[in-house]
Amino acid sequence: MAVPLLVGLLALAGRWLLTALLEMGERRRLRAAFAGYVSPPVMQEILQRRLPVGLGGELRHVCCCLPTSRLHHAE
Repeated sequence: MAVPLLVGLLALAGRWLLTALLEMGERRRLRAAFAGYVSPPVMQEILQRRLPVGLGGELRHVCCCLPTSRLHHAE
């Protein structure tokens, strides 16, 4: 009776260890992918799974106004 219980506990511990290792790898991969592009608070949101991560996005029309550095004046 003790052997099946021990085998079950070992299987659960192995599954827990595998899940923990996979999660650590995923966190490392996300940190490497986004660390240079987002602020530390946003990185924490991503790692805590509060922000969805994935390829995609949305198409938007934007207008940019760029000021010139030269003064235009009449001579």
